[in-house]
Amino acid sequence: MKEVFLRAPAKLNLFLEVFPKKGGKYHPVCSIMDKITLFDELTFKESKRVQVISSEKSLTSKENLVLKATSLFKEKFGVSNGVTIFLKKRIPISSGLGGGSSDGASTLIGLSKLWNLELSREDLLPLAKEIGSDVPFFLYPGRCLVEGIGEKVTPIPSSPKLWYLLILPDFPLSTRSVYQKLDLTGSSEAIKMESITKLVLPRLKEITFNRLEEVAYEEESIIKEWKEWLLDKGVMTALMSGSGASTFGIVRSKEEAENIASQGGEISRGKLVVVSTWRENGNYRNESDFS
Repeated sequence: MKEVFLRAPAKLNLFLEVFPKKGGKYHPVCSIMDKITLFDELTFKESKRVQVISSEKSLTSKENLVLKATSLFKEKFGVSNGVTIFLKKRIPISSGLGGGSSDGASTLIGLSKLWNLELSREDLLPLAKEIGSDVPFFLYPGRCLVEGIGEKVTPIPSSPKLWYLLILPDFPLSTRSVYQKLDLTGSSEAIKMESITKLVLPRLKEITFNRLEEVAYEEESIIKEWKEWLLDKGVMTALMSGSGASTFGIVRSKEEAENIASQGGEISRGKLVVVSTWRENGNYRNESDFS
């Protein structure tokens, strides 16, 4: 019986500007997203019916993006086969790291491989956009500029590998709650577009930005404390990812990250880990992943 195994990476937002709604359901955004070496794991096996098996019981409901992706995939491509998907969660749920979206994108790729359909990225993108706003990003290689409501994704060439100290929260933070409290009156784009795609290490502090941080502080003040703790430890810059609450600092090397982590002690309401930009075989999700 055929089996497909995939790792679904988390993401960090190095830059996130949010704009007023234009009549739709979602706010348009402008963001730089980086895939990192923190993964969920998915195993796909042929079976008589569709089911997701996970230690996280909440992820076996119909609202799970893995099940949503599977349903849309089968309908779109006329597949009658069943599949059992084993999902091992390592990315915290509702933490600003895009775990659900990454799982959804990996499901599209995994099913294409399992059922030998040899679908391209372009074949899968319409489904990805329907599943969720962050899902298209996870079909592309490397670090990307993401615009609109997530549908416009542009890989950033020659992006340097970055090392991060990442604080994983032990509590969820509602994306909906953060966005509902966001006041964009008088806000403007933080910096010019040509600046944010040039990740020059000495300029990271002036380039990194997250419009949602101040709102998230009102929800969970510990996020601000984490950011200040990271800055006190000497990271180049620190930022909350997405709508929170995961918070990260960028450092110059793996050795520096591990040195700070070893001195970290206990992190209140969170866990400190060392991660980096993820590049599998020099790149991620190039054309060979879709065949």
